Amino acid sequence: MKEGSRQVEMSDEGLMTDDIEECLMVVIKALRKSNLPTDKALVWCSKMLDADRVKFICDRELASLRQHF
Repeated sequence: MKEGSRQVEMSDEGLMTDDIEECLMVVIKALRKSNLPTDKALVWCSKMLDADRVKFICDRELASLRQHF
């Protein structure tokens, strides 16, 4: 997330956003189906949100994942 959001921040008009979100969605969908302990999933979500330099990459999806757990 840190490097991806950095790339979005540096690109004109956030053109990389869709590419970064597409990659993260694979992980988010896998976590939703996994049996990862709740505390670990919540920590991962928090780390992703904290590492997002632009503060909008997969923000709704990460919030939804938090609610799921």
